Amino acid sequence: MISTALPSTSVLATGMSADASGTDAQLVLADDLLALLRATTTEARPDEQLEALTLAVAADLPVLLWGEPGIGKTAALTQLAASLDLPLTTVIASVHEPTDFSGLPILGDDAATQGVPMAPPQWAVDLVRAGRGLLFLDELSTATPAVQAALLRVVLERRVGALRLRRACGSWPPPTRGHRRRTDGS
Repeated sequence: MISTALPSTSVLATGMSADASGTDAQLVLADDLLALLRATTTEARPDEQLEALTLAVAADLPVLLWGEPGIGKTAALTQLAASLDLPLTTVIASVHEPTDFSGLPILGDDAATQGVPMAPPQWAVDLVRAGRGLLFLDELSTATPAVQAALLRVVLERRVGALRLRRACGSWPPPTRGHRRRTDGS
């Protein structure tokens, strides 16, 4: 609020004195701010990258998000899952072992004739039980080569251990994310 009743020694929030020339400058500033407000919209603007990601998920295509840490890759997937009304399951690849994706062996009655089934991890069981969801495989570029190889089966064959992951709009493909390796030594 601009007031001309202030004494000439007062300082307003803009840092200008409230004398006659300061008041004029404040009125010009207020006009500029009002013009900016009129030009600004609060309506959602289309996000082409999010639209492309949504189309890829709907088409059951694997997606790799690549970029520096902190640029919003995880936030984009969280927003995508929310906009599609899908639960988001995030698996941090760099803190897992290959058996976490290929399954742990479970000995049965007759392993020689029936084979040894591979038990899937709980996150995979939960995803299949839910019947829908978005699987986000995070930090692939910092995972060991053995984990990366194990994740190929998850991404390409949609299998975790003996469990077959469903193909349904929103369930697959799993968006994955990697960090660009920095070359400046940090």
